[in-house]
Amino acid sequence: MRQGVRIGDSGLEKSSDYVYFILWRIQISGYDMKLMKLLFFAAGALMAFSVAAAEKINVGMYADYGARGGGAMGWAKILSNSPQINLILLDTADICAGKLKECDVLLMPGGLTGHEFKTLGPEGVETVRKYVADGGRYIGICAGCGLAMNIGIGLRIVNCGNYQNTDRGQACLLVRINKEGSEMFGVKPGIYGIQYAGGPIPDFTKAEKEWDGKHTVLATYESTLGKIRYTRKNGVVKTYKHPLMYGYPAMVFATFGKGKVLISGPHPEKYESTYPIALGYIHAVTGVKCTYVAPKLGRRPIRVAFLGGAMTGKDAFRALIDLYKSPELDVYPGADFGMAGSLDHADVLVLPDGSSKNYSSRIGKSDLAYIRKFQDRGGMVFAFGEGVKYLPVHKNSRAVKSWPDLKTDIIKSFE
Repeated sequence: MRQGVRIGDSGLEKSSDYVYFILWRIQISGYDMKLMKLLFFAAGALMAFSVAAAEKINVGMYADYGARGGGAMGWAKILSNSPQINLILLDTADICAGKLKECDVLLMPGGLTGHEFKTLGPEGVETVRKYVADGGRYIGICAGCGLAMNIGIGLRIVNCGNYQNTDRGQACLLVRINKEGSEMFGVKPGIYGIQYAGGPIPDFTKAEKEWDGKHTVLATYESTLGKIRYTRKNGVVKTYKHPLMYGYPAMVFATFGKGKVLISGPHPEKYESTYPIALGYIHAVTGVKCTYVAPKLGRRPIRVAFLGGAMTGKDAFRALIDLYKSPELDVYPGADFGMAGSLDHADVLVLPDGSSKNYSSRIGKSDLAYIRKFQDRGGMVFAFGEGVKYLPVHKNSRAVKSWPDLKTDIIKSFE
């Protein structure tokens, strides 16, 4: 006879063992066979539910040119550390080859909308549109939000335009999640502080009249950005006057054909305090409740600044995910070097595989001087792929042959 287990235990074998134990107790207590058959039926249903619950959903994340930055890094961390999710990295070649058929969800992270659109190309754009129209699910954040819009560089799967196409800068803004958003995300309604990084704002006053799909606003902005002063590298100073964002949509659910679409201007994936909202996006389009299991870090992990703004391609994301999995490494997005203190608390800077365009816009003469100062105080710089071309000549510079060697090389350098 099988032994019973505690109710609090989980897993198919333990769940069934507990049910069999209860049935055995009822049998020896003299209950009739009708009740026994009913309970055996319930036991089968429980085991079937356990099997279904154990199945993971496949989330395809776009990892080609245009997907980059701290937002893309945050999604890589969340999706690779959720027990309910199987993360599939996709580039345009994968999408055009039909790999979306393996995905329950396509997630388009932040970066640059125009670059994502251009990299997808006409075939990729049409493939994504058909995937959603045929019943697929699409989640777009920041650049991925703009990509979904009914604009010239959009997939045209959400019937809205962009409320002024000007970069508003970055800030932690107040966002109010309404009742509908609360129910779809599985979080409490109310106001949350969520990182915003100049993303598009859905404007449904620019919507086409003839449109089959419907939309529901799930959250709105409760704060805004004022004037922002930018000093460009060529010395030209520009000041942008931004329109008020109060009351405008921050998160929207829509339908396109048979598919479901969730778009978001702000970045709940940037900080762990708002990860439940980020995972709520998955729940909104699939109905599956997902959780995040934080990697366990050592008492004094090696602090790694990863230059996410320059990253491009699946190998860059694979290297990042591999670093996230190590308890000896604490990885965070390496900010643009012009930002004061971006490397002050780092032990290592990683220059990942990327594109020459991304690197040329981020590493100039002043940036290289800043990196050398970081190295002069003992900081290490590791590079692979395209990043090797921007590796400073310094005793603390290391070129890595391929991304699988990155984690091991970093750890060995501190032994």
